[in-house]
Amino acid sequence: MSFDSLTLARHYNSDEVDVLADFYRPVLQRARRYDRAVGYFSSSTFRSCATELSCFIANGGRIRLVVGCLISSADIEALKQAGKSLEESEREKLRAEVQKYLQELEGADFNAAKTFASLIASGIAEIKFAVREEGIYHEKLGIFEDEHGLKIAFIGSVNETAAALSYGQNHESFAVFQSLEPAIYAAYGTDLERRFEDLWSGRTRATRIYELDEDSLSLIQEMAANSGAGSMDQSPKLEQLPDRYELREYQRDAIKAWKAQGYKGILAMATGTGKTLTAIDAVKRVREKIPGASVVITVPYQNLAVQWMDALREQGIDVIGVFDSYSSWYDKVKNLFMAGQYSDTVQMPCLVCVNASFREERFQELMQLLGGARQRNHLLVVDECHHFNSVEHLKKLPDLFTLRLGLSATPYDQYDEHHLEQYFGPIAYEFPLGRAIKEGFLTRYRYHVLLCELDDEETTTYEELTLKIVRIAGSEERMTPETLAKVQPLLLQRARVVGAAKDKLVKLRLHLERIGRTPYTLFYCGDGKVEEDGEQLRQIERVSELLHQLNWRSSRITASESLKTREQLLEHLRTRSIDAVVSIKVLDEGIDVPACQSAYLLASQSSDRQGIQRRGRVLRRSPGKDVADLYDFLVVGGASEAKSLRSLAAKEIRRAEQFAHDAENFSALELQLQSLKDQLHIASGEQNA
Repeated sequence: MSFDSLTLARHYNSDEVDVLADFYRPVLQRARRYDRAVGYFSSSTFRSCATELSCFIANGGRIRLVVGCLISSADIEALKQAGKSLEESEREKLRAEVQKYLQELEGADFNAAKTFASLIASGIAEIKFAVREEGIYHEKLGIFEDEHGLKIAFIGSVNETAAALSYGQNHESFAVFQSLEPAIYAAYGTDLERRFEDLWSGRTRATRIYELDEDSLSLIQEMAANSGAGSMDQSPKLEQLPDRYELREYQRDAIKAWKAQGYKGILAMATGTGKTLTAIDAVKRVREKIPGASVVITVPYQNLAVQWMDALREQGIDVIGVFDSYSSWYDKVKNLFMAGQYSDTVQMPCLVCVNASFREERFQELMQLLGGARQRNHLLVVDECHHFNSVEHLKKLPDLFTLRLGLSATPYDQYDEHHLEQYFGPIAYEFPLGRAIKEGFLTRYRYHVLLCELDDEETTTYEELTLKIVRIAGSEERMTPETLAKVQPLLLQRARVVGAAKDKLVKLRLHLERIGRTPYTLFYCGDGKVEEDGEQLRQIERVSELLHQLNWRSSRITASESLKTREQLLEHLRTRSIDAVVSIKVLDEGIDVPACQSAYLLASQSSDRQGIQRRGRVLRRSPGKDVADLYDFLVVGGASEAKSLRSLAAKEIRRAEQFAHDAENFSALELQLQSLKDQLHIASGEQNA
């Protein structure tokens, strides 16, 4: 908003018009800077304009205020007699007067005191005091400026008090000069700007300017932090929320379950079942029912943040992305949170964060400003909330959010402790992958296993790493958190050996030569290296090389590609400009690839979560896609019959059984996997070890 949308008079008389409504409020609402010099000041002025003040702050507004201060010559003379200089005497008396005013204000009008204190403490407002040895500083002028540089200057009898500005109280008048009228502004307004700058800088003949002293500033900061009488009911009330658009029945059930838990809980909904849309519906309900509520959404990856922002905008919700350059969002967010301290109806854009930015100290400090907001109920949405399932990460989720919603297809993995419950409460609603497939919300799939073995060198390396793990932890399976931390590097090395097994590329080549080039395909690789002819290359490079040899058109997506490049490559896959995308873990979460019809899992963990996430990437519905195919490479043996290799085979088969459970060809797979267990002498207990 700009001053050019206003129709202002050149002169205002408070006996004839409502100065607050006709001039002060509309100008403050559109301003970005306000310079004011007055004989008397009352913070009740800002209380009278709470909504407009919040807009001013959200605009990035800054206030410079010079206030006259009456100090009697007798008081100054008494201090001088005690051996103090004129400046020391004036500062001491000024400090006493300011602190007396603050204490009286806090006792008489807590909210006005808190408004004033918060403006000063946050740096939005600066205040200086004008003192004269004889008489008082009694000038009254002001200059507003908007974001386009348009200015409005005024001068007259009006002080910065509610009595002076309110209709039907004092009889005041002032003249107005706008830069939209250049000739008039050059004659009058420019001079007022100069006079204010001289005053602010202390370039005056007999009027001395003093800044706020440290003791008074400390008192102001304490007032700003004090919740006192301004505290409000913490209990959110959303009982009568209408649907904003049509949700599926299970999505409505999820919202009801979240509500039944006091607007706290986790939605454990399979990838592709619309948990993002369900959460956006919750966001819209909160914003509708609780004006001024802040909504913060945090996600693990930038590409996922962009998808959230696009989805929110499609629903008409303003958003600010809290990632990328710190300078692109910090001031905007700070101004909004500060605006919330003066009005409980500020329309807050949703903040969409990436977890790294959300956890940073500067954003954590900003969120604490919400603790002083007039509106006490705010919503935090944590997508892929399993990333916070640790005691340390939970500390980054502020208690000030009274409404909490966690989202994940897999909040907990098979061995996880349920730390998330400490913050979100229990899972409010579940919609598992198997049900989503049965009810037609995800694509059906066939699951195929390709059996592989470790060669002599890989077997030796695997056994040596296992021996080191057992020596440290006492077991390769069951470990305490302390021993797990010690052996984690060894476990990762061992997983890379399995993930990059050479036999997988042999089996892959034979398979691809048989079926030929196939569009809409993903290849999930490990981050280990494969040695061939004395040369070591990462598995992703070997797979890309193999596809090229077989005349496939493919591209790679790794952590080094920019978000824009990744999106372009996936678009090439959708349009069949390429046949396949080769990746490591970048596609595990957050990137939608509905067109994908086949996926090859060359490196997979025993994690239930990873299996569900990867299937979710492939099973999203797409026109012309009736069934998807998943190919999994199982390492079920090696160059020895060591117990560690049988344990490895048991874990690989357990993963295969998880994938097979919801597959179209489950019956045949069940027989195949049972036969394999019998052949390897693997009992059910070993798989759960």
